[in-house]
Amino acid sequence: MYNFVISNVYKGFKSRTIRLLFVVSVVCATLTMFMANKIATGNIDASVTNIMFLFSDASMLALLGAILATTLIGAEFETKFLHHAIVARFSRLQIVIGKTITYWLFFIILMSPYIVLNIIAVLFDWSVNIGIPTLGFLHLFGQEETTATKLTLIAVLALVYLAQLSFTILLAFLFKR
Repeated sequence: MYNFVISNVYKGFKSRTIRLLFVVSVVCATLTMFMANKIATGNIDASVTNIMFLFSDASMLALLGAILATTLIGAEFETKFLHHAIVARFSRLQIVIGKTITYWLFFIILMSPYIVLNIIAVLFDWSVNIGIPTLGFLHLFGQEETTATKLTLIAVLALVYLAQLSFTILLAFLFKR
């Protein structure tokens, strides 16, 4: 099964779609933090928070996770590469577990720009509290917590996103073509 996971990781790193998703994630995470900083410091009007929400982790990671599941799992049914794994005597459970591990790894990579930028914002005490209730990582900055508590909450929220989007793996196998 180790070889199956490694081969899926290799195919994922060679995929243009996953590279593009990572670039989109970096751009959206940067825009979110930039806009939140400008709103918090008063350089941009707070009415653009609706636009900022489009780039935030709460909306982008669900979209990126669904595209990732389609790329890693759905494309396997189209190209028939999944049949090679079955012929190689991997059980269906091993295939599902291998695909899940690969999905989690790539989702963590796609989520890493949001995590890194939020850790930097916590450590360097950036002003990103936009003054209204928000979702996701930016919600942490509306709270008066210690740095260690905020870093712990970032890790917990990353795990929650990972668990929440693991449901798309099940959907990818159920609604295959």
